[in-house]
Amino acid sequence: MNLARSLAWYTATAVINSAVPFMLLPVLTHYLTLSDYGLLSAIIAYVTVLSPVIILGMPTLFSTDWHRLERSELRRKSVVWLGLPLAVGVSLIVASWVLNDLLAVPLAVPAAWVPVIPLLGLLGLIPQWAGVMFQMADRPRHFAAYQGAQALLLLGTTITFVVLMDMHWEGRLWSMLVCGVLATIVGLLFLRPYLSITTPKQDDVREAVKFGAGLLPHSVFSQLVRQSDRLFILHFIGAAAAGEYAVGWQVASIMLVLLSTFNQAWTPYLFQSLAQADEQRKLALVKLSYWIALGFVVLFLVINLASPLIFSKLISAKYHDAQRFIPFITLGYLFMGFYLLVTDYIFYTKKTYLFSILTTSNGVINIALNYFCIHRFGAIGVTYAFAASSAIMMVAAWFLAHKVYPMPWMGDLTRCRRT
Repeated sequence: MNLARSLAWYTATAVINSAVPFMLLPVLTHYLTLSDYGLLSAIIAYVTVLSPVIILGMPTLFSTDWHRLERSELRRKSVVWLGLPLAVGVSLIVASWVLNDLLAVPLAVPAAWVPVIPLLGLLGLIPQWAGVMFQMADRPRHFAAYQGAQALLLLGTTITFVVLMDMHWEGRLWSMLVCGVLATIVGLLFLRPYLSITTPKQDDVREAVKFGAGLLPHSVFSQLVRQSDRLFILHFIGAAAAGEYAVGWQVASIMLVLLSTFNQAWTPYLFQSLAQADEQRKLALVKLSYWIALGFVVLFLVINLASPLIFSKLISAKYHDAQRFIPFITLGYLFMGFYLLVTDYIFYTKKTYLFSILTTSNGVINIALNYFCIHRFGAIGVTYAFAASSAIMMVAAWFLAHKVYPMPWMGDLTRCRRT
């Protein structure tokens, strides 16, 4: 597997995916009020937090078994990987539809849109699974085409619903629903060679439940850490402040998109390297990790230097105060980039329960810091909390990864002292 070639394709995909939100920023900031933008960002945050509960890490389990199992075994297990999220998702959709009036008040969203939150979460399953399949099969061009088509469709439908049909913030959610349905249909077509309808084996069900249960607290709390900032602002300060923060986060998320892109290329490369790793190969991986970490630092500096230009050229003046959120959000993403360099070692050993311990602890710390900082510093306090909790997560993840899969992180320094 060629890491540079894959990274080039994934980076191109990320450019398209990140370009679409930026192309929409002038549209959304012009047609939506601060409160509208805050409400929209809150609903998307709820979807993001709930998605791991529905998907249960099944695409990740698929990726960890890719190099271990024959295609026939992957097909056999697919009925479990598809059935579990489907059962959970449908149950949550029905429950939220029945209880929508009760849930609307604490969630601070209109009752009619409460059942849409789990529906959007479920619609993320197949696109995520198909994307993982392209990654593990070393088909970055197919991945780019699939992701790019979704991004362009989202752009077109958002402009249609928000601008041409004057549906305001609801038009953005309708565009997400349309894109989710179409991406699911196309993704199922791509996944056909790896899907089958058979009676699930008990061992496969147990493995999937164990993997998903072990990963669930990690997935939920990691998303909660990422999304709790705007939810705290929404509930403690107001929808207008949440809308302003969401725009600042959107600009800062350029860094998150590029980090996620790196991870899409890094994970299959690392798993393949570890499958045939000796001491020399491990040392080479460590050296490469250090160079990548330096690249993350450069990325952090570039985004902070470019953000004033982005605001002046793309974003409505009523949102310009959102620039103040960017430095500490991107600092938190820098720590997350370092975190991504080591977490796949834990995934490779399938010890997902360690993620649960790590992320649950970090989630509690982040929520406590959010509560303290938002009352002490106002809306910008959530960025301080995010940066601090991301730094703690990075350090803890490194120690855990080194414990379950030791790597020569200090190899060159040790050799220098010996000589």
